[in-house]
Amino acid sequence: MSDNESQSADDQVTTSADKDQGPGLLPALTALVAIGGMLMLITFAGMAWWIFSNQSKLALPALRDGFIPQVEQSRLSPEQKTPIIEHLDAVVEDLASDQLESWQVTGVMQRLQRLPILQWGHLQVLKRFIEDHPNDFPEDAALQIDRVFSGISDGQITGIDASTMLLPVIVTGQNLNDADLIDPLQTAKVSEVVTSARQIADRVKVPDAAGPITPIDVLVRRQIETGRSQGGL
Repeated sequence: MSDNESQSADDQVTTSADKDQGPGLLPALTALVAIGGMLMLITFAGMAWWIFSNQSKLALPALRDGFIPQVEQSRLSPEQKTPIIEHLDAVVEDLASDQLESWQVTGVMQRLQRLPILQWGHLQVLKRFIEDHPNDFPEDAALQIDRVFSGISDGQITGIDASTMLLPVIVTGQNLNDADLIDPLQTAKVSEVVTSARQIADRVKVPDAAGPITPIDVLVRRQIETGRSQGGL
């Protein structure tokens, strides 16, 4: 047998052996990836179901041990704090006695989170500061804060908007949700808030002459009632 014939025979044997190896590991790996994806999907679905079905257990300490103490220590006036805490205490009682469905709990918590309750107190302090230093601010500076209050009353300005607006006068390094104002307040920093307030009010088209301002405790009550009856946003 010639060298060429021998090489050809070897090639045929090799090719035949390669064919005998079958499809290899690729199908098995593909199957493993698919199974892994299904397991992850099942896990995430299970976690979502657990969170949804345990809304009351999660919301209860968040309100009772977290948010209500923050309201008590906030810059809101005593006349505002008392009814707000009463409304929140009523929610806590219903949570503790399983009187709320999961969708109601979700609705109440989402709406309370969206409403700038603590920030309302900060804005009141800034408005008083502006009114006490009229020569340091534009004539319509206090009006811009009122426009924000009006926008909150209408549901156009949210907690995120208010927190962003207050950044120049918030103590650095604190959580925006419970951070306090810098002390003492600085005119330049408050002026930055006024500028931001004007921009945000303009963005959501709050009239230059601020409309009716609903008391914050009334807004809290309304949002709780709406969350109970309509659920989430």
